Amino acid sequence: MPLSDVEWKREEQLLARINRGRCDCGCGNTSQLFSNGSLWLSHGGKEEEGRYSVTVYNATGIVIHKVDITLWIIEIPAEQVLGPGNTSVLLPLDLESQLIQVNWRKDEQPMGEIFRGICITGCNETYSILLNGSFLLRCVQREDEGRYSAEVYDEHNILIHQTEILLYFY
Repeated sequence: MPLSDVEWKREEQLLARINRGRCDCGCGNTSQLFSNGSLWLSHGGKEEEGRYSVTVYNATGIVIHKVDITLWIIEIPAEQVLGPGNTSVLLPLDLESQLIQVNWRKDEQPMGEIFRGICITGCNETYSILLNGSFLLRCVQREDEGRYSAEVYDEHNILIHQTEILLYFY
């Protein structure tokens, strides 16, 4: 289903917008707003870090969805990645609410879980889930590349947040 109106902002400054189904802002060489509302940034460098928000409106202009996202860029020099595994990567989970249950996966395979502040799985010398829900990957190797995702549940076992992070080396 094509979206009627979508706005992406960074630190409250408009980056991209779909207005009545057409991209009228952010449709250039450095960014692209797709018809499903996803935003692509061409650089992906440290200058892109910051607080982003996306707001989706229905045809009458009423907000039907809003999400705030903090983007952190972690730059790992290739010589560290290709050498002995001495680099750690933190996959952040930036939530303000009390975390009840967090499940992390890599390419759909379970990696770890915390429940009520106790690490149930994924607590070893290679990786662990911190109490704030972030995923710490130690001694990063090329085989650690992949799609990492987290699901956060509240005390009623209702999904309240999802995030996905692509980890790759260039």
